[in-house]
Amino acid sequence: DLDAAFMLYDTLRLLRAPLLTLGRYCASAAALLLAAGKRRYLTPHAKVMLHLPFGQAVGDARDWEIQHKQMKAYKETMVELLRECGVKKSSEEILRDVDRDFWLDPKEAIEYGLADEILNKETLAKWLR
Repeated sequence: DLDAAFMLYDTLRLLRAPLLTLGRYCASAAALLLAAGKRRYLTPHAKVMLHLPFGQAVGDARDWEIQHKQMKAYKETMVELLRECGVKKSSEEILRDVDRDFWLDPKEAIEYGLADEILNKETLAKWLR
């Protein structure tokens, strides 16, 4: 549910304490929530997936128009928030990438700007100090 994800995203971004996010399997809205952290970690074999918002049109043609408008707004907001989190791609590039399920391994997700580091024994030891 993107509305719930956007509300949680807003809450995470408003926190004053440094929020650490840890991803293992971050698909769809979970990838956005991973990216919202101040320090973003992935486990060594994590998977991250982005895609376009999903919806179902029901009702008559006018209802479809309303739903289409809402889906377009979701898509624009998602791209805007990904860029706010540090994705170093243009809006057009992101939209091209997420046209279908866009899977990333941890190194690719870091390069894309969704995470900062792979969690391993060394990074975990930093936390425990």
